[in-house]
Amino acid sequence: AALNQTLEERVEERTWALKCQNKKLQQLNKGLEEGLRESVRLLLTLVESSNPKLGGCMRACGSLARQMAATAGLDAETQVQVELAGQVCDIGLLGISEMILEKDESSLSPKEFDVYAQHPEIAALSLSSVSGLKAIGDLVAAHHENVDGTGFPHGLKGDDLSMGAKILAVAADFCMM
Repeated sequence: AALNQTLEERVEERTWALKCQNKKLQQLNKGLEEGLRESVRLLLTLVESSNPKLGGCMRACGSLARQMAATAGLDAETQVQVELAGQVCDIGLLGISEMILEKDESSLSPKEFDVYAQHPEIAALSLSSVSGLKAIGDLVAAHHENVDGTGFPHGLKGDDLSMGAKILAVAADFCMM
């Protein structure tokens, strides 16, 4: 009986210690997630300072994309990812000349369009350099893809696109109009 009591006390101590460790890990994880959100906000602020029109569009895109994701019934984590992706979806445009950015997509020359069409991959590559932003980068990479396969940069279609990517594409197009 004494041995059993000692064993139960040890199990209880270990359980308590594990619960404390779990709580600390949850707090650390929450801090990391907030750090990633702050990084995205920093990127958005940098875009807004260099190109207010583009920055305003990206901020609106993030907000709209999150609302659409919520309406579509996507889980909270996906809603946040879609919002953050919307806030940085066009950071790849920062290095592109104003002459190209001021034109409508349909009026770009083939050479100009080739330059423009690289921006989703440039943005995704930039975001993927931070491990916690890879999922956001994946959404950004697909934000100019179309369900029928006519989009860019890879011509993905249908089920090759996640629901988050589809939502982001619609929100980005709407905000650019």
